[in-house]
Amino acid sequence: MNETNNMLSTEFILQGSDVVISIFIIVAMSFVPASFTLFLVYERATKSKHIQYINGLYPLIYWLTNFVWDLLNYLLPAACVIVILRLFNVPAYVEGENFLAVISLFLMYGWSIIPVMYPFSFRFTEPSNAYIFLIVINLFSGITCIYTSFFLEIFALGSPATSKLSIITRTMKKIFKIFPNYCLGRGLIDIAYNVSRDIIKQKLLFCIVMRNDYKNYLSGRNDRPYQLHINQPQY
Repeated sequence: MNETNNMLSTEFILQGSDVVISIFIIVAMSFVPASFTLFLVYERATKSKHIQYINGLYPLIYWLTNFVWDLLNYLLPAACVIVILRLFNVPAYVEGENFLAVISLFLMYGWSIIPVMYPFSFRFTEPSNAYIFLIVINLFSGITCIYTSFFLEIFALGSPATSKLSIITRTMKKIFKIFPNYCLGRGLIDIAYNVSRDIIKQKLLFCIVMRNDYKNYLSGRNDRPYQLHINQPQY
């Protein structure tokens, strides 16, 4: 029964559009944090940051103010994505507690991805080169890791928890968590997966109860067929 539920849940996910939505969100959000290094590289290349240090600016204040400013700038595109999901009423992301989970996911993504971008600013002298490089890194670490973990889970369906494939899947998912882009995309996929799993389980439970109720009617134990004791799932 567990294998059947897993297979049905995976098939439902593959047929839906929630995974595609999460991938497109990753593609869009990969451009935002990469842009935060443009001014950092420019200030270092033109010695503007060095002049600020000479005039008494503490490095901690410099990086802290940059982080706060970049975080405020990040909130605008993140809010736009959340509003779009709300306007188009994507069920997996806007219903019930899922909407709060999505908001928290975007806030934590901005909090974690911005500091990851800053060290790369020391490796470039041209802002445009840093911008393109970080876009590629964000896309690669996000999409590649998401697809890798997703297909590993599909291949591991039905395998014992102690099998090599299951162990590799769990290990790779733990390693991928060091990438904020993976965490954002995987979080969105997991939200959609949980919703789809609950829907399929509810449908299976509805069919099982309906079958048992009909058997009771045929055997004379129930005077009215299909008198269900659970709520019919909303399709």
